[in-house]
Amino acid sequence: MSAKIVKLLGTVQQIVNSLGIENVSVGFDLQAGRVRLRLEFKDINLKAGRLEGMALSAGLLYVENLDLSLPKDEMLKTANIRVEHLVFRVAAGLLNRFLECDKTRDALKGLPVDIRNLGFAMAGERVTIRGEVRKGIVFPFAVDLKPEAKHNNLRIVFENFWAAEMMPMPGFLRRLLMSVVNQKLAGKESLKGVVSIDDDVITINPWPKIPVNLNCDIRRFGVEGHFLVLELGAKANKAEQPRAGQAAVSEPQRKAVSQPTAAPKPTPAPTPALKPTPADSGDNGDVVMPFVY
Repeated sequence: MSAKIVKLLGTVQQIVNSLGIENVSVGFDLQAGRVRLRLEFKDINLKAGRLEGMALSAGLLYVENLDLSLPKDEMLKTANIRVEHLVFRVAAGLLNRFLECDKTRDALKGLPVDIRNLGFAMAGERVTIRGEVRKGIVFPFAVDLKPEAKHNNLRIVFENFWAAEMMPMPGFLRRLLMSVVNQKLAGKESLKGVVSIDDDVITINPWPKIPVNLNCDIRRFGVEGHFLVLELGAKANKAEQPRAGQAAVSEPQRKAVSQPTAAPKPTPAPTPALKPTPADSGDNGDVVMPFVY
């Protein structure tokens, strides 16, 4: 078993090195004969080829239930990846490189219109995508998108449609663009059950496409500066959530119900006030600071 653990840790270290990751600590322990890995990292910029432009902020995750007697693929399928805190940041440059790749160009072929010169920009809380539609004449356009997290899914809201220099986009061109989005996303067989479009909102349910047992919830999906940010956190305790048809109970109400009513205590006789000595002045108790991400 010890030789297998050493080999496993060596493999993890090779992956870390190949991705150009620094500031990573890796540990392990045994639970009922299975291995649990603990990975903690902080302020990581991935520098491996196509991943350049992606960063990981402070993160902590566990890879649990690793059965080293199984082949690698089966071992990963039966393992559980539990995320306590993890933040991905993706720069606009990485998204623009994605638009320039051959697969994206091929995907844009065969559309009823010719779309060219696509590019992403980020500012405030929005992502702006710009490009040109060619159908007889050229229409420069821009669309403001607002990414958000809701019900443990990713949502992209099409907020503003602009033509040329910040002119409201004509209705026919707006409908044309949304039909292209429907055709390439919602209408794609491989994305059934993953992507849905309702009016001007794209909802993405990524969980069916994740090939491992990932135990976490989506905490945040939005824009910070020039980065698109995705934050994952520990899965919510389902036992604390109200059942269907049951009203939510506030924390003060829950405590009031769960704690027994104590009998009234007799009022003690007053004692004379004591002057504090130098050793008693100030706070003598422990101070617990909240964990700040």
